[in-house]
Amino acid sequence: MIEIENLTMNYGDLRALDGLNLTIRPGELFAFLGPNGAGKTTAMKLLTGLMKPDAGRVRLCGHDIQQEPLLAKALLGYVPDVAVFYEKLMPVEFMEFIAELFEMDRDQAAAQTNALFTKFALHEHTR
Repeated sequence: MIEIENLTMNYGDLRALDGLNLTIRPGELFAFLGPNGAGKTTAMKLLTGLMKPDAGRVRLCGHDIQQEPLLAKALLGYVPDVAVFYEKLMPVEFMEFIAELFEMDRDQAAAQTNALFTKFALHEHTR
């Protein structure tokens, strides 16, 4: 369940979100639709913990994204519309990044990365 309470965000004098309240229950599908400047991207950045709100809170399955970020983010999948860092990371670096997100043991992550790169013949792209 996603619970958003009184979410407010300002960029200087511009109020991007003004007290957004929203509950999305398990099994429901939801989309943010609206014109440019409506606050969609700001809401998503706040929902994922990429930014801290000026007021309000976001809870994912009961976990506050600001108070319990690891627990909350472990329950969330997010694919940004523009992922700038992908093109800056080598494949092995990307795998290390994902392993860190899931707090995997480094040796185990390296072994699994090696196995996947072998299975899909990707070793020529490792660095």
